[in-house]
Amino acid sequence: MNKEPCRAHPNRRPNPPRTPYTNTEAAPGSSDTVLTSYGEINYNRPRKATENTVADLRRAVIGLQHRFDPQTKFAFELESEHAVTSAEDPGEVEIEQALVEHRLAPSFAVRADCF
Repeated sequence: MNKEPCRAHPNRRPNPPRTPYTNTEAAPGSSDTVLTSYGEINYNRPRKATENTVADLRRAVIGLQHRFDPQTKFAFELESEHAVTSAEDPGEVEIEQALVEHRLAPSFAVRADCF
């Protein structure tokens, strides 16, 4: 086994230093408005009793975020749980979160929110 210390390949350029993006900056080339979504679907089909097949949209979330300026942002999420299509059960849709945040200093921000 070679015991020499590792040396960089002579033709390899060192990686440039990375500058992390803070919560008040958008990545280069990114939009000021972002639409997001995620969810979970369960499908159960018993082999011996297929008439008991059940599909459940356990959760579906649609989110919207907008940055008004480098210090001010808005975020909103609308969530549906156990979505149904029946007259007996109206289902449920709720605001998961809604907030406006304004950064006053690099380590201090004020936020108005609804969770």
